[in-house]
Amino acid sequence: MAKSDTVSSENESQSYSDLNDDRQIRILRTKGELANPSGNIYEQAYAFRQAVENLKKNIRAEPIGDTLLFTIHVSDFNPESAAMIANVVSRSYIIFDLEQQLAELQLKYGEKQSIVVQLRENIEKLTQNLTGATLPDIEAIGPASVKIIEQALVPLLSTGGEKKLSLVLAFFMSIFMGVMLAFGFEYIDQTFKSPRDVETFLNLPLLGAIPKKWFKNKSLLRETKKVTVFHSSYHDLSDQIYLLMKDKKLKTLLITAVSHLEGSTTIVANICLSLAREGHKVLVIDANLKSPEIHEIFKIPNNSGLTHVLEGKLALKEAVNEIDCNLSVLTAGNTTLNPTLLFDSTHMANTIKEAKEKYGFVFVDYANLRNSHDADILSSSLDGTVLVVNESKTKRPVIKALIAPLIQKKANLIGVILNNRTFAIPRVLYKWL
Repeated sequence: MAKSDTVSSENESQSYSDLNDDRQIRILRTKGELANPSGNIYEQAYAFRQAVENLKKNIRAEPIGDTLLFTIHVSDFNPESAAMIANVVSRSYIIFDLEQQLAELQLKYGEKQSIVVQLRENIEKLTQNLTGATLPDIEAIGPASVKIIEQALVPLLSTGGEKKLSLVLAFFMSIFMGVMLAFGFEYIDQTFKSPRDVETFLNLPLLGAIPKKWFKNKSLLRETKKVTVFHSSYHDLSDQIYLLMKDKKLKTLLITAVSHLEGSTTIVANICLSLAREGHKVLVIDANLKSPEIHEIFKIPNNSGLTHVLEGKLALKEAVNEIDCNLSVLTAGNTTLNPTLLFDSTHMANTIKEAKEKYGFVFVDYANLRNSHDADILSSSLDGTVLVVNESKTKRPVIKALIAPLIQKKANLIGVILNNRTFAIPRVLYKWL
């Protein structure tokens, strides 16, 4: 900012606030900001007005107490431009004062009077030299009743403070704002973000986590010599569930989620497949009567299934699909009846009892916790319940509200599986940390 031109007025009626648009237009000419004269006159007028309004924001005049002096302050990103504008403003004010004197003398003495001619020549000379360049002090004072006591010089320091200090402050402020934004987004985002979130907000143990797949895939994990992160994740998860069920003497387990979008059906299928490959006799039951998916994963028909057994149309052994010697699947089947009536019947209890006698482990897939009544009936019929939550999708308040009825009915919630887990660093490095 150039602190310019201390100006003294010999005529108290001519205040520093009398700077008008005419003087500002002169300044604009010196900066080359006038519109092309050949253009539309209305566009030029609008451009003038915009430029004048912008210029007003950067110019400030302040009186010096108990004197007839005032100073002109100009702010600009370029120090040379700031000094130039300040000098042009002060000299424009001199021209304004001379024009006022000229008008009075013309009325009094006419156009030919020598003093009138001299004033006109002085005005023309000042106007032609209105460049903002520093002039000799004698010439800068001028012939008007208003005198320039001190011209504006190019400032050595900016008014914005030290550049290095500004950069340092900006750096720390950016870190502070980044941290605040992170906390803000964390507060707004109510989904599960890590295994710690699962244990903290649900107060349940984490049984395992399945890494995120970057493509949609509901297929079973194929048996292969190459061990992938998905194979190892499901192997670890199935081992954890096996040890837990053996330790607590559980034979039947309900795997449930907020909806089928959580991927619980694929998880159930792969856990059972992994246990079957370990030599355990396993039965998978699809209890999603309204949106069955198990038959799609195992690529088997859904013509008959759980509904036919519960309606008494088929025996359990007739409805079961044998995938291999250790793995059997009971699909959902088709029905027009209300699923709640089927789940709450004695046929359901008898079916579960018969399955426990024939198989080492029975897993029931029901991915619809929003229907709390059906989930409550199924959980009370089985030995334990496992929740599946989806990282960055399942909302913490939603799942807590949905499992509240199960907790109230004393359901045996044994743990949680975190699906679609992401890793801040490559997963293989976690084993070395």
